[in-house]
Amino acid sequence: MFDHAFDPGASQADVYRDAGAAAVMDALRGVSATVLAYGQTGSGKTYTLFGPSLDGRRATAHDASRLGLIPRAMHELFEAAARLGQKKKKKSMVL
Repeated sequence: MFDHAFDPGASQADVYRDAGAAAVMDALRGVSATVLAYGQTGSGKTYTLFGPSLDGRRATAHDASRLGLIPRAMHELFEAAARLGQKKKKKSMVL
């Protein structure tokens, strides 16, 4: 049984929104989270998880739209950590 199977035309953003975002939110709440990519060899699992190979020094905004689930999840986790750090910093300044 699968939670979701994506249409071949699904974008990387679609996959992250439907399969990754909830797992990231669970992890931020301290709940274990797993995303499993299963399929035939050559079916696009690695591309879906990571996106295309990019040279970070030459990446463009268009390239960012092709990032896979893992880079998107990591970005969200670091953004959430930064927001949490800012909240703690503000609280400590008030005291």
